[in-house]
Amino acid sequence: MTIRRAELADAAAIADIYNEAILTTTATFDTEPKSVDERGSRESIRLNGSAGFIHVGTLKEVGRKFDRFLSVHIMQKMLD
Repeated sequence: MTIRRAELADAAAIADIYNEAILTTTATFDTEPKSVDERGSRESIRLNGSAGFIHVGTLKEVGRKFDRFLSVHIMQKMLD
């Protein structure tokens, strides 16, 4: 298997993967599939971390999806 950086041509396939997660997992609070344009520049915790953001807190059980309570992580970056 070869792992490479994502390219713009991969956007539709990435959106399909995310939309499957919307419909079948609690990885996101989204409940409706998103188009490539709607996905825009949504960021993951790892991407935020690589940009200098750090985890500063968690809001526990602030939402429900699939009859489960979900928590939200709060990320912060101090500016000079």
